[in-house]
Amino acid sequence: MGVAVELYFDSASEQLMRQWQARLTSQGLPPILEQLGFWPHVSLAAFASIPPEPVIPLVRAFAQSSYPFPITLSHLGVFPTTEGVVFLAPTLTQHRARLHHDFHQQLSQAALLAESYYQPDQWVPHCTITTDLAPSQIATAIELLVREFRPLQVQCTTIGVITYRPAVPQAQFALGG
Repeated sequence: MGVAVELYFDSASEQLMRQWQARLTSQGLPPILEQLGFWPHVSLAAFASIPPEPVIPLVRAFAQSSYPFPITLSHLGVFPTTEGVVFLAPTLTQHRARLHHDFHQQLSQAALLAESYYQPDQWVPHCTITTDLAPSQIATAIELLVREFRPLQVQCTTIGVITYRPAVPQAQFALGG
């Protein structure tokens, strides 16, 4: 069981992400994120094998000291791994990089170390649109998204802690308290 810390979008933005996922499903791609209970999100950290309890108070404090903010999902991406992940990626601004860095400093002070992919110098912020695809399915997803996707601004309003595969919410907090 893994634990992840995720930024969630306002309801209108979440609906847009779900529409993209449904569009891909209509082209024959598996609705794996929906089946596993994942909400559209950008992950700040993931941990392979710790319980959620030590992470939740840090996330609560972080939420109280942060405020909702917009991000622009500006481009498409694919991770070169066997997981077959296709994602929408936000433009990485100084504000988002600082927010991520500050969160990981709080984790470090609590002796919690996230997986390497989520460390500040390695983090690739992304909103997974589909996963667990075969190479031919990745090509289908990219073809559809390249034709139809345009950059869009979404609002990050909430932060949460989940355990995953499947995704089970453990705690959720509004940014700004």
